[in-house]
Order: sequence, then structure tokens, then C-alpha cells
Amino acid sequence: MSRWRPRWWNGFVGEHPWVASCLSRARSALPPVNFITIHYAYFIVVCLAASVVFWGSSNPSRSITYVDSLFVVVSAMTEAGLNTVNLSQMTTWQQIMLCLLIMLGSSIWVSIWTVAARLHVFEQRFAAIVKAEREKNKRPIPLLQRFSTFRKSVTTPAGDSKLPGTGTRMPQTIASDNFLTGRAAGRNGQFHDLTTEEREHLGGCEYRALKVLAVIVPLYFFLWQLLGCVGLGAWMAYNQPNTARENGINPWWLGIFNGVSAFNNSGMSLLDANMIPFQKAYYVLITMGLMILAGNTAYPLFLRLIFWSMLKVLDRTTAEETLGDFKETIKFILKYPRRVYTNLFPSRQTWWLCFMVVLLNSIDWVAFELLNLGNPVIEAIPTGSRVLDGLFQALGTT
Repeated sequence: MSRWRPRWWNGFVGEHPWVASCLSRARSALPPVNFITIHYAYFIVVCLAASVVFWGSSNPSRSITYVDSLFVVVSAMTEAGLNTVNLSQMTTWQQIMLCLLIMLGSSIWVSIWTVAARLHVFEQRFAAIVKAEREKNKRPIPLLQRFSTFRKSVTTPAGDSKLPGTGTRMPQTIASDNFLTGRAAGRNGQFHDLTTEEREHLGGCEYRALKVLAVIVPLYFFLWQLLGCVGLGAWMAYNQPNTARENGINPWWLGIFNGVSAFNNSGMSLLDANMIPFQKAYYVLITMGLMILAGNTAYPLFLRLIFWSMLKVLDRTTAEETLGDFKETIKFILKYPRRVYTNLFPSRQTWWLCFMVVLLNSIDWVAFELLNLGNPVIEAIPTGSRVLDGLFQALGTT
């Protein structure tokens, strides 16, 4: 762990041995520093700090008790969607805080930092492979050589393929995974019978995949919310502005908050009546329903579909040697997703997930329609809107 500490800290501890002794005793009573510990600490510290700021931001002062502040903040960050105070009565800053906390507690947001952490650790522990990758990208490779390289299944050493001062051979084709064909893969894509050269090759594939995920996953997270929130805000501002204004809320802000809440599966709304005012708004229900799926149960489906579509488009629109490394990386992600990302699954398991998402939502949808037969409140809604309301209700609860 010493390599992660700054130099000034190592020097300070060296000059004050009693500090190291106290820290050693404290460390023995604390849980080990690993992913789950950092995960718990992140949620606990952020919730406690945000609850104090939220409580102090009340207007009039202390109109919301600290217990309510703590409950609402924890509910927002854990996506529980429960609130003991109407959100419309809060200040704009408090509403913004809840919106940010909903995003900060999202499973996709947490997974972004998981990918970033793995990429960082990879660069620290496998510096030779990373250096080989960077050197390879800098070297101009003739078109004919590049074409022939991608046709091969194993690494081909060249005369100058060793990195200076490392003794590590620089792979000519780090991205191809053909050498894994026929190998027995473990539960999470683990291989236990690889040679040293093959492990270096596999490390290069993983490194490329992590770099791609470090771009695609944040783009997915922000673009879905940006486009969805803009669409919802514009619709509410031009079609039903009075619904928001009656609660003292700007229609654009209502659309943004509801979009973020839907994508992150929170369930919170700035309106006291939640989504009831939009029970006949087809655009709002369809957009928020898609955002609920994209940010929650169907996220692995949508993400795999994106990678699959990218590969198909590239195969159809570019020559085989064009963007060869990138294509091989996408193939690696699709073939061995469990090696690089927790929210991606192999093809078969993804189809099973798709089947279960459709099945469970269909059951909820049909149950809503059947169990509300004879309910005068529900039957007062026009048939088309009632059917869409049932689907939205199913998506929001599954």
C-alpha cells in the first residue's frame, strides 16, 4: 500500500514514529481497505455531509428537521424514492441537492468509478503492457503489415519488439483473442492454463477493453439523462406548464428532475401528486419509461446492444484492416464481458435477462389492467391512456 501514499506522507511518518504506531493500532480495528469498504464509506460520508448541508439550507431556518433531512438525503442517494416532506416545499437548492444525490447514488455512476479504478490499477501493476500499447500506437505500421497482423491468431515478435530496459516483448497484435479459442473459461471469464506470453496478450486485450468502457459508459450515463431531461423539460414547458407552476416549480426544472429520477430509478418527483397529472401525456410516459429501463433493469441489454451495433456498423462500413484494433476490442468485450465490466453479460445470459425483464413487466402490466376492472377511478381514464399507464406502472415497480 505504500506505493499509493504521497512522498510527503511517508517522510512525515518516518520523522514521527508514534504516528505510524497509532495508525497501526487504529488500522487493526478497522475493516480492510477494499472495494466494499470504500463503497460503504462513500455512501455513509456523502449522506452524512449532505444531510447537514440540506438541513442548514431550509427556508425558513430549520423548517425541516434534521431527522427528516437525513431520511430524505439517504432516500435520494440510495434510490429508495421515499420522502417525509413534499419536495415542492423545499428550496431550489435543496431540490438540486436531491437531484445530484440521485445521480451520485446511481449504480451506473458507481460502476464508472469501478472501471476507472481498474484501469488505474492496471496501469500501475502492468506498466510494461501499458507501455507496449502506447509505444505500439505511436509506431507507424504499414497498411500491408497491419492487414496481415489481424489475420493472425497469436503474437508475432519483431526484431525491435522488446521494450528498452524492461526485457518485455512488445506484442504486435495485442487485441486479438483467437488464442483463447477452445480454452476453458471460468465463471467470470477466468483462464488458468495460459502461458506468460498469452497472459501478456490477454492483459493487452483487457486494457483496451477498459479504455473503451471508460468512454462508452460515462457517455451512456450522461447522454441518456441529458437528452431525456431536455425532451421532458421542453414538453412540460410548452404543453403543461401550469402543472408545474401550480406547485411553484419551473416546468423545465420539473422535466429535468423527473428525467434524472426516472433514469436512476429513484421514484421521487417535485410534484405532490407525483405522475398523476401526466396520466394522459403519452410522450412523458414513453420517455420516462424508456429512461427507467435504460438506467435500471435493461441497462445490460442496452449496453450490449450498443457494442453489438457498433461492431456490425463498422464491419459493414469499413474495410477489414480499418480500425482493426477497435473492432477486435469490441469483439473481446462481447465475448468475455465478465472480465471487464460487472454490468455486462455473455450473449446467452443477456437473452435470459431480456426474457425475464419482458416477462416480469408483462405480468405486472396485465395484473394492473385485470385487478383494476371495476375500479371507477381507473376506468374513468380513457382506454389508450389506461393501457399506457399500466405499462408505466409496471416499468416503475419492477
